[in-house]
Amino acid sequence: MKKSFMSKKHKKHVIKGMFSGISPNYDLANSLTSLFLDHYWRIKTVDQLDIAPEALVLDLCAGTLPLARTLLSRKRARVICVDISLEMLAQGMQKIKGNSKARIRPVAADAEFLPFHDEMFDAAMVAFGIRNLTALDKGLAELFRVVRTRGKVAVLEFSRPNLPVFAQIYHLYLKRVLVPIGGALTGDRSAYEYLVDSIYQFYDPAQVIKLMEEAGFCNVKCRALTGGCVTLYYGQKTPKPGRKG
Repeated sequence: MKKSFMSKKHKKHVIKGMFSGISPNYDLANSLTSLFLDHYWRIKTVDQLDIAPEALVLDLCAGTLPLARTLLSRKRARVICVDISLEMLAQGMQKIKGNSKARIRPVAADAEFLPFHDEMFDAAMVAFGIRNLTALDKGLAELFRVVRTRGKVAVLEFSRPNLPVFAQIYHLYLKRVLVPIGGALTGDRSAYEYLVDSIYQFYDPAQVIKLMEEAGFCNVKCRALTGGCVTLYYGQKTPKPGRKG
């Protein structure tokens, strides 16, 4: 991974302010700039979770709750949605309809210091959030702590295509299409310039898998989607040494 362009000291504050500012049109911008593939990516993510009815699921870095909405449209579950931006969560709750409102609880909190008991959740999921953490190892450690033993975790994140020609086209698309359209829709071009930079600053899939394993997850695998533009990581919490489960 390349050296971060934003210091750890200021990154958390900047991220919170940036996402709070673009929250009103965030979902629309994401769908348009991804050519609506974001819906497909989220479906693949929630389908990776093997959960029983009424399972309690953590949606970390939940933003405006698109991943939680996808989960509830496909599985009968309860979801606690955590994001550092209260404004993002508020925007998301406005989009929750009918009985789903009783199944979602938004919590404004830091992903690196979760306000939950150990082994509280049956499963956990994250979409496009781990890239923004100040310390990914701390975030993964917290994710491991709050998921029950043998609980599943699914993490969706941007990545970089490996095929040379496609990689060049992808980079050009990010710079010439995603940044202008995202900036126009949200009124903050710099937020989408940050997005592009963060994709190229982030770990490659092998490194993410290693970090998840170091956090304690086992059977960690990844699946490239849409030519490697995004990667879906998934694994399971290992039993504690000497513990049967």
